[in-house]
Amino acid sequence: MKVFKIFLIVVAILWPSAAKETRKSLNMDPIDVSVWNLPLDEKYPTTVELDKDNFEQLLLRNDDAWIILFHKGTISKKWISHAKYLKGAVWHGTVDVRTNNELASTWVPNFLTDESESTTSVVFPFGKKEKVKVLLSKTAHQFDSTKKAQQNIVSTSSIVFPELDFSNQRIKFFHDWVISTYYKPPRSRFPVLCLTDEENPPPVLHTLQLYFKEHFSFGTVYKKDVASLRTRFRDIPEPGMYPHFLILLGREPSKKEYEAGKTGLFFDVFPFIEKKYGNPSDFTAIVKFLFTANEDYRKDLPGRRPDESPEMSKMESVRKALRRRVQMKRVPKRSQKEEL
Repeated sequence: MKVFKIFLIVVAILWPSAAKETRKSLNMDPIDVSVWNLPLDEKYPTTVELDKDNFEQLLLRNDDAWIILFHKGTISKKWISHAKYLKGAVWHGTVDVRTNNELASTWVPNFLTDESESTTSVVFPFGKKEKVKVLLSKTAHQFDSTKKAQQNIVSTSSIVFPELDFSNQRIKFFHDWVISTYYKPPRSRFPVLCLTDEENPPPVLHTLQLYFKEHFSFGTVYKKDVASLRTRFRDIPEPGMYPHFLILLGREPSKKEYEAGKTGLFFDVFPFIEKKYGNPSDFTAIVKFLFTANEDYRKDLPGRRPDESPEMSKMESVRKALRRRVQMKRVPKRSQKEEL
């Protein structure tokens, strides 16, 4: 087995241009996810109405995170805005306590007599959520604050992301993470850097990990470490918006280069471009970015097995999971109103 070192030299930042390039990543044409048979953004509902008949089926039997909004006919505007902000990343379910007294008595008994709030929430974290275990372990927590609800989602997640910084003391950890991402069996993956200004990895990153972990390895770079990143990768610009995503595209030396002692991996950097993909907080925008990277660059991925199946190369399992994820959710009824 060949042993590679990492030379932190960026050969190129792959900025798209107005030219008609064959690779989707190198032009400014809009990305149409229907070419991959993926659900469009409008297929992701802002909220999903829940009742005793679908509560367990939709919520307790999957790994997605949920914020359940219990209301008395009118949903607070702050929660609707929050649901739009996290659409696709975290499901927001709604339960009308006037017609679902049993669910309300189980999850928010005090809310039934509380007249100070029109809406309260219960957070169900990422991972399996069997009803009895959730109740006994109290992993479902009630919040009246959107900020606290979001913080609880990420703080209770069992998903752990490597925290990357590029100081001399920590650079070996980054080296090892990249090599493992490319070469650790059973398959090669793309290393993705998520630059964030939040205290914890954003909720959307947890959802991406659930669905894309076989094809991408996600690491976090906190805002305090962006300067050291840009010292190592000198051509990377200061992010204009957080979160920000960068995919490292490694290149192995040719046989001739390797025999001549040039054993380093060099990198192109594939950046997330807001004008092309959309808001970097939007789940569907990042899905476009990841599928574009896979289509344009998977064949060049270091460590990729030559006998990799077409299904794996095209991320067919991810496509099916994302379609199934949306198909499970029914269109909300009109028995609830948004607070003006």
